[in-house]
Amino acid sequence: MRILIFTLIVCCISANKTPISKDIGLHYYPSKKQLKDGLVWKYYVHTKQPNSLSYTDITYLKIMASEKVLTIEEYDAAYEISSISEINIDKQQWKLNNQRHIRYQTIDPTADSEYPSEINQNTLIDWQKNGAVLDKITRFGTIGKRTISKQISNRDSMSAEGRSIRIIESERTIFPISQDSYTDTIHSNEIKIYEEGLGLVKQTRKTADICYEMVLDEIMTSSDFETRSKHGMHRVAYIDTLLTLDDHTLFDPCHETRRIVDYYNDELSEFKGGKGRLRAVLKDKLDTQLLDGQSGYLTYRFVVNCKGEAGWFITEEADLSFQKSSFNEKLRMRLFEILYEEKIWTHAIIRGFPRDAYTYITFKIQNGEITEILP
Repeated sequence: MRILIFTLIVCCISANKTPISKDIGLHYYPSKKQLKDGLVWKYYVHTKQPNSLSYTDITYLKIMASEKVLTIEEYDAAYEISSISEINIDKQQWKLNNQRHIRYQTIDPTADSEYPSEINQNTLIDWQKNGAVLDKITRFGTIGKRTISKQISNRDSMSAEGRSIRIIESERTIFPISQDSYTDTIHSNEIKIYEEGLGLVKQTRKTADICYEMVLDEIMTSSDFETRSKHGMHRVAYIDTLLTLDDHTLFDPCHETRRIVDYYNDELSEFKGGKGRLRAVLKDKLDTQLLDGQSGYLTYRFVVNCKGEAGWFITEEADLSFQKSSFNEKLRMRLFEILYEEKIWTHAIIRGFPRDAYTYITFKIQNGEITEILP
């Protein structure tokens, strides 16, 4: 999963109309000064399988830029680094100089924990054409895989906020390189969406059986990321109960806090009746005047216990550029009250048993209107 996620960010594309220069492609990222200081992208990654396991993970990508090189560090939900890559960003093509994967529990206990990729073709991005081909082999001990990714199309679009968008499509094949490999041959189609000043905002990858969807949640500074990584609870969805909107003493998980599952579930914890019923409840209970002048992403994270009860609500707030922001206090509290008043939620099922689980609901608000409810 970690290796899969890294590839999503490095295959980025700029607009066809962008003039050729040494800065081509950076048009779709924050400023060079911000990249020089280092920024971190937080993504929710949803994995869906027909009539089977569905779950959500979190990944972070820390990107730092020098004059001609992007360094990308990938971190998992527990803030542990899983790969380091260096990309040459000079002129029209961006190329993978090197890539190292890190395993904390290696397959071979006597082996080093860092595994460099063997790169045969290294063009990640061709900003003017569809000539990008990446061909690499990744080994972990005695097993591994070969990955070939070919760019097949790119097109321009425009966001609702008026920012330019680049959509790039690729075909990707993973081949096993040994009889005891951990993967079969897998073919997939990828669509990546890059937005001016934001970088990668959404990516989908579909195989014959699985759909992955990676959605940007937040862009933060390196210092903010370092602060979060030191909270001492290496969990995907850790919630500080001293910061909850509700009285945390009135909510009881069924089991110990350490056993609350991190979004991974056979059946998602969600609003009873799904998004359709939630929209109907909002229409009935929310004073739309509270939305006036509001735009951005308002996220409520909380726990649904094994009985279908919700508690420990906190908020995360960002503007439409995924930067920290604040919403109207009355709107924030009213949406919380509506969610909190819902007494029965669909609880998580893990291997057939009801469990406590972290979950979240994000309201995308544009010009005083709720336009999307995520996930």
